[in-house]
Amino acid sequence: MEDFRRQFVQVFPDRRPLLLCPMNECGVRKFVCTTITPCLLPYHKLYNMNSCAKFVADFITYLPLADPTKIPDLLPSSASIVRTRHGDSLDMAVFLCSLLRGARYQAYVVSGYAPKWITTQDQSNIEVPKREEKKVQHRGELEAKEKKVAKVTENKYMVKQPPNLESKFSKWVEEDKKKKRREKSKLTKRERHNI
Repeated sequence: MEDFRRQFVQVFPDRRPLLLCPMNECGVRKFVCTTITPCLLPYHKLYNMNSCAKFVADFITYLPLADPTKIPDLLPSSASIVRTRHGDSLDMAVFLCSLLRGARYQAYVVSGYAPKWITTQDQSNIEVPKREEKKVQHRGELEAKEKKVAKVTENKYMVKQPPNLESKFSKWVEEDKKKKRREKSKLTKRERHNI
């Protein structure tokens, strides 16, 4: 690894140094590729790229780098980032990449340059989306929607009736017996009248 770094510096002397073996949270130098470990969380919503990105943006608090022109000296593991719930842009990128790798995406972390408004998370120039005006609904439409919602929630959580476990054959046999009794009783009534 040191040979590769030395060759890179000789071939590209004007470029900034590579991030190959930064320190982890324990103070141990670790090869950067081993920091990205595929992790699959047991939440099905995090198997999608957009929901993963939203989770990382909402869950991890962004801390800007002390010197935004230099590569950070510390690159913590994903478990440490989750425990502390804060990190710089590289930490968040490594955590997101680990989540996406766990969800079987071909994800990579790329180090580069960004404008100041991105690195400082300045959103003052971003236009706020306008709220859509809701249409006024008629009273009948509202009542129909309320009934539909009530019916769905009522059916959703109601205890289901147990299935009918009565045998059709047994029912048919009972009906046949009753029919024969009626016919027999009709015969006995006729016999009484005939006597």
